[in-house]
Amino acid sequence: MRRLWTWGLLLVGLGVLWACRVSVDLTPPAQDSGGVIPTPVLAGGVTPAPVGGGASSLPPASPTPAGIPVSCPGQPFRLRIPQGMTLSLQCFQTTFGTVDSPQTITIWRVATSPADAFCDQGCVDIIPLADAQQVLGGFVFPPEGQNGAVLYEAQRQNLGFVSGQGVRTLEVQGQGVALVSNANLRYVFRGTSTDGKYAVYVTWPIAAPGLPDAEMPDLNTNPQVFAPLPPANDPAQWDAFNQQAVQYLNSLTPQQFTPSLTLLDALVQSVDTGP
Repeated sequence: MRRLWTWGLLLVGLGVLWACRVSVDLTPPAQDSGGVIPTPVLAGGVTPAPVGGGASSLPPASPTPAGIPVSCPGQPFRLRIPQGMTLSLQCFQTTFGTVDSPQTITIWRVATSPADAFCDQGCVDIIPLADAQQVLGGFVFPPEGQNGAVLYEAQRQNLGFVSGQGVRTLEVQGQGVALVSNANLRYVFRGTSTDGKYAVYVTWPIAAPGLPDAEMPDLNTNPQVFAPLPPANDPAQWDAFNQQAVQYLNSLTPQQFTPSLTLLDALVQSVDTGP
């Protein structure tokens, strides 16, 4: 279930061909804007606002300059690994395309390794929107358009970065029934540079102490789950647990997550797509 959020991938030279279906129509649930910055998309797409959003109308945060710099060779893109995060990140080029066309565009990814094609260890993607519009006909943030949806969402908050702004959330993405767990919970940021040239998509694994550690209730080994788990053989009862899980996640402080929301937010805030 965990990888259902990902874009299909095909190796192309040193890059990765991201296969997405931009024609899929996902109808988002009703949304209370609550002052939340709308996520810009192209080709008429919209970003879903799932059940239990817990939206915050806080203003964009100020960029955090401290940390280890990471830059992209030959490009103005840069960010900083915040103090307190032990990471070895690098910037490399990746190709992005659709399953319906042999054409691709070049995007830039900051991640632990080019081999982490599914961003299992976390990544920051910078996508040129003009190229996406010209070559692919448009762009929407994952998982919309990739045969998936945001199933559950928590800790939604506006967040600014050096050269733009967007929204960060904690999400479980997929195509159907899923138990909210540390096996599928992701930190997600969707934003756009102020000049409208780039989309910034960040996805990172994140864990909470009271969530089950497996996507199936009978495989959980965490003795500190915040509430009794539903029966493994009755997925119809999972939604009630998941609704409680959203409330639980919204009740936690940033430091109770691993990595902390403060550190991941600082990583996002440092992103600079150039002058």
